[in-house]
Amino acid sequence: MQERIIIKDKTIMWSKIKMLKEDKGYSNSKIARLLGIHRQTVAKYLSMNESEYFRWLTSIKRRRGKLDVYMSSVKGLLEGDATLSSAAIHDRLREKFPDMVKVSDKTVYNFVERCRKLYDLPKKACSVPRIYERLGERDYGEYAQVDFDEKWMRRPCGSMHKVRFMTMILCRSRHKFCYLQSLPFTAESAVVAHAAAFAYFGGQPRKIIYDQDSVFIHNENLGDPILTDTFQSYVSQMDFEPVFCRAADPESKGMVENCVKYLKNNFLKGREYVSDERLNEECLGWLERTGNGKVHSTTRLVPKEEWKKELPFLIPVKPHQRVRKEEDGELRFVLKNNTIAYRGNFYSLPLGTYKGQGTSVRVYEAEGRLHVRDSQGCVIADHAVSCLHGAFIKKSDHGRDKSLTLSKHIETLCSKYPDKQTREFVEAIRRDKPRYLHDNVRMLIKGFEHIPEEIRQKAVSYCLENRVFNAGGAVQIADRMLEQHRRESEAKSLFSGDVLPRSVSIPTDMVPHTSNMDTYTTILNQ
Repeated sequence: MQERIIIKDKTIMWSKIKMLKEDKGYSNSKIARLLGIHRQTVAKYLSMNESEYFRWLTSIKRRRGKLDVYMSSVKGLLEGDATLSSAAIHDRLREKFPDMVKVSDKTVYNFVERCRKLYDLPKKACSVPRIYERLGERDYGEYAQVDFDEKWMRRPCGSMHKVRFMTMILCRSRHKFCYLQSLPFTAESAVVAHAAAFAYFGGQPRKIIYDQDSVFIHNENLGDPILTDTFQSYVSQMDFEPVFCRAADPESKGMVENCVKYLKNNFLKGREYVSDERLNEECLGWLERTGNGKVHSTTRLVPKEEWKKELPFLIPVKPHQRVRKEEDGELRFVLKNNTIAYRGNFYSLPLGTYKGQGTSVRVYEAEGRLHVRDSQGCVIADHAVSCLHGAFIKKSDHGRDKSLTLSKHIETLCSKYPDKQTREFVEAIRRDKPRYLHDNVRMLIKGFEHIPEEIRQKAVSYCLENRVFNAGGAVQIADRMLEQHRRESEAKSLFSGDVLPRSVSIPTDMVPHTSNMDTYTTILNQ
């Protein structure tokens, strides 16, 4: 039976090749592409006439394949689970037959496919086709749909840049909005995009349909989505109801899926990326001209004109429902060589930034500059964003070990002011502001140069008692104490006869004020 099937298939193939060559005049390569075979096979079949072909068939009848002895075993495996791959079947055969002949993976694949065809055991069972039904138009202001996507764009310098975007569409009017950014979307930036969409639409719909995206939900409890904290907080302020599709069911929101394709193939395709701000401005112009300004292919209406009808049905956005733009930036892990990877390049960080596995910073790009913040929100590095790929952008300042200079300055300070309080003050600054210790030590050395020792010690003691761990504050307090001391000294010298200025004359007729003795008697008797 197996040989008859093989002979039948080869005969059909030979007839097709002859017909395409003689009747259609196709080349060997084109015949190979049409039939899905190699062009050398086509040449082999064309080289034989009918008598030669049948002699060749007679010769191959007596040949047996290397794996034919395993046909029953493969059949049994496929009957048990038709979805098994040829690689899995190969492993099972080697497990069951340790002395199995060595053949290539391609040979096993061809043998398994032949077995599937011979015994009608397709790999994928025929699934019941999904039945679709076109729904009627929704009411004005009832539904909107949201989706995310991304696209690579070319920079003016020639490098590639990935842009992410969120698209929202009003289901009745087909009025669209898109918010684009370079960083991956988070819950915070998605909320910012929602606020921009509602401002563009002039209101919010009653329901918005979403995918089960991790930006919005972090778990599901038997159909009840558990929203992320940020999105849950935002939804609780707003008046719309989020509706989430079933997992792996993008066809439930086909309007926005088509809108995403339209945006990628019409607006973004062939456009150069300069900045997020400029791209969003250009997108608003595109929406006005084309996205919402041309006749929609399905409704045959202009979305911008239909939006004017839908606007009165949208829920107004309350004045207090505002959100701030995310400024924390994108999380990046610090490599052990004190660098971070950003858009295909490596940027240097100050030595000592890496504190072990898991050390992270936050980066954000603005006006062509890359700003890096540490866990406390302090900017520790600032670079010009490079258009290259695989480049290492380094600041010479980051390559110096500042710990040696710091130790030298601390040693200078302590040798100049060897009292215990000064050392305690330096250690307190080290604990409170470790990254700014160097600047504080230099400020103390320079700021205390004109301060007398007694006043300097009082100022340092005051800072320790009141937890003012800042060199600038300590110098300022010392200056005020010095000024007060000077004023007090001038007041004392003014009333001292030994140092009375010549220009001061005391009137001879001056009578000092005297108190009544009855006043003191009354105080003592109380």
